[in-house]
Amino acid sequence: MSPLVVWLIVLALLATVGTPLAAAALPRSYDHGTAFALPIALVVVTLFTYWAGQVSFTTTTVIGAVVLLAGLSLLASRVAPPVPRRTALETAAVFGVAFAAMLSLRLVHPAAIPPGGEKFLDYGLLRGVLRADQLPPEDFWFAGERLRYYYGGHLVAGIVAKLSGVEARYAYNLAIPTFFACIATGAYSLAGTIADARDRSPRAAGVAAVVVVAFGNNLAPMVRVFLGFLPDSLVEQYGRAAVAGIRAPTGEALDGVIGYANWGYWNTRYVLDGTLVVSPSWEYVNGDLHAHMMALPFLLLVAALCFAWWRAPSTDPRRWLRLLAVSPVVGLLALTNLWSVPTACGLVALTVACAGDHPFPGLDRGSRWRREVTRHASAAVSAVVVGVGGALVAAPFLLDHTPVSRGVGLFPPRSALVPFLLAWGLFAVPFAVVLLPRVLSWTAGSRWRTAGVGIVLLVSVAGLAVDFAALAVLGPLLLAGWVLSRARADFTAALVLAGAGLLLIVELAYARVWPVGGHERWNTVYKVSIQVWTLWGVGLGVVLGRWHDRLHESLRALGQDRGLPAAPSKTVLTSVLLVAVLVSTCAFPVLVYDAQVDPIVSNPGQADLSLDATRYVERAHPNESAAIDWLNQRDGTPTILTQAGDETYTWHSAPATLTALPTVVGWEHEAGYRGIEPYESRVNDTATIYSGNWSASAQLLARYDVQYVYVGPDERRQYDRPTLAHPDRKLVAFEEKPGITVAHRSGTVTIYAVNETAMCAAENVSCPRAQPRTPPVRTTK
Repeated sequence: MSPLVVWLIVLALLATVGTPLAAAALPRSYDHGTAFALPIALVVVTLFTYWAGQVSFTTTTVIGAVVLLAGLSLLASRVAPPVPRRTALETAAVFGVAFAAMLSLRLVHPAAIPPGGEKFLDYGLLRGVLRADQLPPEDFWFAGERLRYYYGGHLVAGIVAKLSGVEARYAYNLAIPTFFACIATGAYSLAGTIADARDRSPRAAGVAAVVVVAFGNNLAPMVRVFLGFLPDSLVEQYGRAAVAGIRAPTGEALDGVIGYANWGYWNTRYVLDGTLVVSPSWEYVNGDLHAHMMALPFLLLVAALCFAWWRAPSTDPRRWLRLLAVSPVVGLLALTNLWSVPTACGLVALTVACAGDHPFPGLDRGSRWRREVTRHASAAVSAVVVGVGGALVAAPFLLDHTPVSRGVGLFPPRSALVPFLLAWGLFAVPFAVVLLPRVLSWTAGSRWRTAGVGIVLLVSVAGLAVDFAALAVLGPLLLAGWVLSRARADFTAALVLAGAGLLLIVELAYARVWPVGGHERWNTVYKVSIQVWTLWGVGLGVVLGRWHDRLHESLRALGQDRGLPAAPSKTVLTSVLLVAVLVSTCAFPVLVYDAQVDPIVSNPGQADLSLDATRYVERAHPNESAAIDWLNQRDGTPTILTQAGDETYTWHSAPATLTALPTVVGWEHEAGYRGIEPYESRVNDTATIYSGNWSASAQLLARYDVQYVYVGPDERRQYDRPTLAHPDRKLVAFEEKPGITVAHRSGTVTIYAVNETAMCAAENVSCPRAQPRTPPVRTTK
């Protein structure tokens, strides 16, 4: 049976078993929680496996987690409402369409290659999870140490791979559309549920949310293509803001990205100067399997649980259980992408602070100020409780997760107005059109109306006056979002408020994480922007669904010769905005399809479709392919020695990455996980082993417990040539050394096996281990 079929069967079984839990947790949702059945099942199975895996991580462990899931679902089925068959099929259809759309891209571009993103790192993480017999896995780029990078999402994918028996090379390209489809169904469900609560069309809102969240991108692609139709003089005069984020001189940037012929998805993330703005669609088109991408389905689950709490009456005894259920999800977010944890806790705080009823009716007494203080105190305590619970769930990882950081930096360079609108205008304009009039309507006849209008204008003008474009754009949204979420109990406004708050925070502060220097807010905006896009995308889906309903009502009235409803100009405006937003959103997927899929569809005879993430190795690196295959067949995690991967996003450290056999030191990413000094120390030790004094080399081989030394083209190029620092550099003749034997030779690669005891005894050096190893039988290919 093909890996795709088995993978889908396992997903379907997990979703089926998880449905009662989802229906119990989200009882009033439009789709009865079916969209979140798979994420909830994955939360339960992954967290059980994570804790049990600290002792033993095997297929049996994972099966035990599934048994636990089945038991919990059996208990939940006693209180969960039945799920209509039509609803389940609708959710499956949304999942299937999204899965198929992303799978088509993976079939065309399946390779987990080093350049152009984090595919090499992500494949190594997935392979490392599947190779491990205990959690956390050993770091394949820092032998002898536990993995410090987030691996929760890769553990999720690894669990499905273990249950289905799918190899890592296929699981990589099946996990990407799986997470993508979970994002699409989550957005569909949450937007539909919010719209349904307002007596609006849930399907219209859900479909719009899927289009925006899963397939949309910023306005830069469309604007840059449009500028290509204008005269060069106009482009040079007015097009500079459209390329402000491109890391090149303005003239080169204009020549490189303006016009349809120069379009490419890669540069669409470069909108703001000095940082990145990404949407889920960009990340998944790029084909990484990175931490902040895999966290999004679970962030949407947090939002769905918050809305379930929001809608539940204060007298519902199970109300707080739903909010407490956020804690294990936050724990998985901490394992998957720590950047999402503050957002999740912030959503909890906003939910408790802004919901209509006081969270604790017994405290809803006394003066208005006292009620507000107790409400916000309850919100803060709720967020802290949820966060602490999540931290306890992820405790083993968090206690060992110590990335290099220099604290928090303040007041980075501010984003300019036009680039900021290109990045976020797709949301800001519709939100302003909807929220601000509603605030004015709510304050009609009130003495606060004039004051409110004045404050909004003052904030915007002040932002423009001090060259703080983000404040000018986000200030009114923050004020309107707060008023409507508090006064009207509007969850869409709360989502707007959450996203605007996050964007304003990253304009004022940034985490000074590695690599420090240069564009220091790069990582912060990058990791936060994709979360804002997801939350705002759901909110925009609700808005677009509302406009769709209004347009539908207008057309229906015309069809019945009753004329336009009241306020025809408003109907026309919303119709124009609806079309404009959808066209802007759909520009990116259309351009991607035209560039990547259409050439294959047009020439099916030339298609070379595959889901094998490593098949390219045999073609691109034929002299190393057989050697890497041989290493991949080794049991356990024997330490290997390869060239230090100090040149990132290149083929360096490939044997360790593609097999997850730990090497002494890999890519420079480890400097961010361990510190620069420990990383450089291992880089120097690696150079000593390959081209230094043999006595020192033997001691280092023993220190790092190296069992195989890999000598391929990179190692010869790096360590068998003179440099200014090492004019007499020469690769060690390993075959002449005691305790060293040839284990494998193929192409331009020789792999040597190390008998540590014999080597140390011959060199008369201290050997930390006394038991000799039997070297593997030599093979030749």
